[in-house]
Amino acid sequence: MNIETNIRLSGRFKLTAVNEHGEERFLAEFDNLILNQGLDKVADTAPSAPVIACVQVGTGNTAPAVTQTALSAYLVGTSRNFSFSTNPPSSAPWVGTVVYSWQFDQGVAAGNLSEVGVGWTSSTGNLFSRALILDGSNNPTSITVLANEFLTVTYTLTVTPPTADNVTVISVNGVNTTCTTRPSAVSTYTTGQGAWGVLYGGYSIFHDISSSRCIVGAGTLGNYDSIPSSSTLVLNGGFTVGSYTPGSFSRSITCNGTLTDNLPGNAPITAALINVLGGTSWQTSFSPGLPKDNTKTLALTLTISWSR
Repeated sequence: MNIETNIRLSGRFKLTAVNEHGEERFLAEFDNLILNQGLDKVADTAPSAPVIACVQVGTGNTAPAVTQTALSAYLVGTSRNFSFSTNPPSSAPWVGTVVYSWQFDQGVAAGNLSEVGVGWTSSTGNLFSRALILDGSNNPTSITVLANEFLTVTYTLTVTPPTADNVTVISVNGVNTTCTTRPSAVSTYTTGQGAWGVLYGGYSIFHDISSSRCIVGAGTLGNYDSIPSSSTLVLNGGFTVGSYTPGSFSRSITCNGTLTDNLPGNAPITAALINVLGGTSWQTSFSPGLPKDNTKTLALTLTISWSR
């Protein structure tokens, strides 16, 4: 069976400068454009694959376009003093943020700057997002970083999970089964079990598939900030990952149950928690429940898509 869901991503830059005396100047704050290659990078399955790890600044003024891969006039980049923090949501519509920050060494980014980007290398290219530096009226401008100043760039990634249940009817062994899917544990931004962690630490959604889990039970769906009740049985068949087509911004994973993965008394499976560790966490209910005993295997496929 295949279950589909979607995540929306957006970002915003803030630039400040501070001198050796601790005197800080606000420089600019503005939205960005997430690039196609950045959305492609979200699908990376390499262990600890970074998506947002470095910042770059430049002097170009070419308008951002989704097909770009680099700054138009790269000046310098850094991964120095990288840090991140999270602001998980506590109520509907469950929109949260992950905040990344870098600080260039003193004088390294000095000069007149007009563009900025974040990505997975400090050398030119490999950008997740790019923006022209804008003034308070959202017009392109340039800022000046002095030779005695440290430039700090803060990038706030806003993560918007689906705000409505995804309800589909699929055929399971000839039986029409209603699947209701929603995010789980969206108020918990960590890499732990049952947690929501889109680009947590700057890594891709799929960077830790080997540690992911699917837990099933005879319970019911939880709220968006919780997990299904009675999710007690961990499927032991592991995960398989579907191939990725560049530009699709969508990838499927399948959690597999073996012949011995059965609830007590062979009770039907009515809910599942699918935790893509380090990425996202989802819960699905099944009505009627899925019959499962030692004569049947189980394959639950979740298709995760993302967009700007």
